[in-house]
Amino acid sequence: MFKSAALAVMATVALSAPAMAAEAPYIHDAVKAQMSSIYNEGFSKGNMKAIDAVVHQNVVDHEMVMSNQKSGRDGLKQMISSLRTGFPDLKVEMLDFSYSKGKAFVRYRMTGTQKGAFMGKPASGKKIDFIGFDEVRFKDGLAVEHWGQGDNVTMMKQLGLMQAPPAAPAPKK
Repeated sequence: MFKSAALAVMATVALSAPAMAAEAPYIHDAVKAQMSSIYNEGFSKGNMKAIDAVVHQNVVDHEMVMSNQKSGRDGLKQMISSLRTGFPDLKVEMLDFSYSKGKAFVRYRMTGTQKGAFMGKPASGKKIDFIGFDEVRFKDGLAVEHWGQGDNVTMMKQLGLMQAPPAAPAPKK
């Protein structure tokens, strides 16, 4: 029985593989280009038209970075503008990309120099360099939902806004 079930699964995968192979590379490449546009054009260059072209107006963002962040695409633009005000040389580089079942998964690197006000703090000239992860659901060719996590602790330490915890005391002998 186990052998016949395994054969049935293998046959199903084999029969569906040609259809998946024909569609998957196109979708994968198209979504990768859209994500690249968000990072390279939107974040790194401040091109909000790129955001308009790729992100749905009512995108749901589960990573509200700023306490006063608007919802939807306008909230994303607000966050990008805030970052670019604080870090005019902001660069977001897509390091890894994967796409499966309507969702893009990205590991990115964000770098920049604080040359403007950020989080209520004046320009410091300090540099940020940290890694983050995004998961973005696409529907009808647009980003409609986002989950993400940047290494904000590293960023805050680099900006001097958070101190490292004191070292643990040496064990007693």
